[in-house]
Amino acid sequence: MVVGSQAGDASDGLQPLRDAVVEAESVGRHFADSLVLTGTRVRKSTIESELPRATVFHFSGHAGQHLGQMSLLVGSNDPRNGSDWFSTDDVDSSHLSQLELAVLSGCATENGENAFPAEVDSLASAFLRAGTLHVIATKWNVDSETSLALMEGFYSELVSGQPSPRALASAVARIRSRPATSHPYFWAGYEEFGVN
Repeated sequence: MVVGSQAGDASDGLQPLRDAVVEAESVGRHFADSLVLTGTRVRKSTIESELPRATVFHFSGHAGQHLGQMSLLVGSNDPRNGSDWFSTDDVDSSHLSQLELAVLSGCATENGENAFPAEVDSLASAFLRAGTLHVIATKWNVDSETSLALMEGFYSELVSGQPSPRALASAVARIRSRPATSHPYFWAGYEEFGVN
């Protein structure tokens, strides 16, 4: 399952992310039977119902604190209903034993409430607790254009047979070798967690 949420939330100062949809469509092309959710198809209820059947989950979009929990912004800010967020509690209540890989391509998805890497209340930790074998998350706010290129390289390596840690290392090396993205800000924020 691939989710590209371009949703923004004016109350939190989050602008819509057009690159999130482009990234999701790019990732989806790497898998013959992928479910790609973009636009109005991105809803918390859809993620909750489809996620337990997925073997790969890729999210591109905004992440942040919502009601005291780290969450993924999955729906637009609706004046009547507010924004739609998929939180650590939502992950914790899911049984994800089939999920081999979760890629959380949003800002600071590795951090918890206190902004420390791999905290127990982070999205990355929640996916691991729910049974996901490998999680790729970010340490800080990432550049969406660079994330798109990095994820294209990562999935190209992954579907060619590379294990996820090696696929990520290879994609990061490509980003790092480009003069415009050689600064660690662009590539050092991505980290892989899980079983070896």
